[in-house]
Amino acid sequence: MKHDIFVPVIISIAVVCGMNVNAANPPYVLTANSDGTFTMSGDDYLDKIPMTETGTGMYEAKDVDIEYGFVFLGESSSSSSVYSLYSMPEWAVTPAIVSWYNPLSITMDSNGLIDVAPGKYDVVFLDRKQSGMGYHVFKLIPSENVGAVEYPKSMFLVSSQTANVEVPGSAGVYESDVTLPSSFRVSYEPRYDMSMFIFGPASASANMLSNDVPLSLAYTENSTVNLGYSQDATSGNVLAPGMMCHVKIDITGTEPSIRVTIPGTSAISGIESDNDGVNVSVNGGVVNVSGAEGVRKGLYNVSGVPVYEGVADEFGPYARGLYMLRVGDTVRKVMVR
Repeated sequence: MKHDIFVPVIISIAVVCGMNVNAANPPYVLTANSDGTFTMSGDDYLDKIPMTETGTGMYEAKDVDIEYGFVFLGESSSSSSVYSLYSMPEWAVTPAIVSWYNPLSITMDSNGLIDVAPGKYDVVFLDRKQSGMGYHVFKLIPSENVGAVEYPKSMFLVSSQTANVEVPGSAGVYESDVTLPSSFRVSYEPRYDMSMFIFGPASASANMLSNDVPLSLAYTENSTVNLGYSQDATSGNVLAPGMMCHVKIDITGTEPSIRVTIPGTSAISGIESDNDGVNVSVNGGVVNVSGAEGVRKGLYNVSGVPVYEGVADEFGPYARGLYMLRVGDTVRKVMVR
């Protein structure tokens, strides 16, 4: 449902100036017609919906029926023909994310309408001073179910203003196998510098990820702190940039978290089995292999140095860390905790 905004050329010249939003000059919600245009009388828009100030820099319009998209209108207090239109910037996630803040920027014809599923919404507008960044932001709350819990469709591991890795999900849980960036921030918009969208580490000093260990996050807290990787190899924390790992982000409940796991190491304290019937367990640093009696086995540290080679079914104990176990022609990762 992406449309282009049709604005007469003589009026669009005024758009670039950008009107200030304040108590004497509140914004409007401007809904579009089915063809993406607006109903006008001369230089004035007929279907603009005024917003009411609910706090300093915050405005709201209730029960707004949006069917074909919309924009925000910032109008001069002295002339309705001098105005700014606000839509979403090109980098923003679309359609608009319901129940979460979305970014706004001054728009021209080519930027299009704000796209959202048709429905009736309470629309909240926050000016740039209140958002804490150089953008106005807005939120859409379903009018008939204001308590509904909705979540972004993806989270992003954002390593710079132009580089990010998308982690898709549903119902607030996001999972994917990704190549780890050197460091990153967790955001529901692909932006590196905007706290309004970022889940930072719950503690600024606890920002180092360890293999298969959840790290607590907090919405908008410590948003300038990057997540990195612990170098404590003695405890099996061997995550590193460029590694292909499984990332799980959970923003449900009161304690959001991120967990990064090296494939094949998430069940090492219990039993790991393959379709060939070979079971591997680790207990107290001792590796036990069943289902491969008499088969030659080898256990190697992360540098490839063998720490055991033979046909025994039980060997160890070994120091904590990641190992590679070869059973016949099969190799798997084993973590000793």
